[in-house]
Amino acid sequence: MKSNRTLSKPLISFVVLALTLSFGPAVVSQDDSGLSSREALKMISDRYGEASVEWIVELRGKGGVPQPKGWSLLAYDEKAPRLLAWFQVDRRKAVDDGLDDELYPKNPPAGYLNLKDLRVDSKAAFTIAEGQASNARMGFDELNYSLKVREYSREPIWLVELVDANGMLVGKVFLSGKDGEVLRTVWIYRGDQARPDGLPLIIDSAVPRTEVTRIRSSRNQTPSENSNSIRISDADSNRTIPLLPLTTEPSNPRKIQPMERDASRDIPAGEKPAVAPSNPIPEPEPTDRLRDMRRPAPKPSGADNPIFKKPATGTPDTRIPPPPIPPR
Repeated sequence: MKSNRTLSKPLISFVVLALTLSFGPAVVSQDDSGLSSREALKMISDRYGEASVEWIVELRGKGGVPQPKGWSLLAYDEKAPRLLAWFQVDRRKAVDDGLDDELYPKNPPAGYLNLKDLRVDSKAAFTIAEGQASNARMGFDELNYSLKVREYSREPIWLVELVDANGMLVGKVFLSGKDGEVLRTVWIYRGDQARPDGLPLIIDSAVPRTEVTRIRSSRNQTPSENSNSIRISDADSNRTIPLLPLTTEPSNPRKIQPMERDASRDIPAGEKPAVAPSNPIPEPEPTDRLRDMRRPAPKPSGADNPIFKKPATGTPDTRIPPPPIPPR
């Protein structure tokens, strides 16, 4: 026979209390709170040693609300044939996920970051990204995190991707893992905030400013006090754009300096300037090496050779006569 009895409320409370004391409070899982990057790296370090997280290639975490439930770590492993190893970690445990065989040797990573240089964890990265999204008036539902090194450097860089409730990417925030400086933001507006043609409106802080008019006539350019710059007005503020030096100027270190103006020589109004007399330019005297062929040769002076001088009248001719001309 079926019984129609029901347990009284005090009895139900007693049963719930007894189950709680027997099996422990397993109603709410800690996985719902997420796992920060610092906690994930500490769990891997505690199990596999500090050397496993000393040099990092990449740290990934997806589906953060705001922190992910698990992380994937690609780190340097000196014992690995291809130098890299994967780790997986969540609230329960950290596991070795095997060696990497995709990057080396054809596609080496951009670089390695040291854990000592990482001062901004995923919690701080979320706070910064949330502030940027608030300024951009962009809503999101979850976040994806990626930590890598800036190429050709040791600086850690966070890439925080913001995803809406439909799983669509709505924004990216790049920030420094050293001091939290925001390096770049990319926002994707859809729906009512999209372009007039229906395509998503993309706002990237790294692209050139399109508000500045690039082609102007010379009369619309406003030279500043410095002749090496031009002041151009855009939508936000007046900016002075420096001009590069002209490359057509000859590279002669001896430049002609402008002469200073002498105020004492200023001409009063209504008077004509005095014209200085113009003296003819004397012609250069011919030298012994170069003679002007348009003029006769200069006569010999008295200091010439006395052999060729004619004797004076009344004096014997002491000159040596020329030799006779031989007969033909």
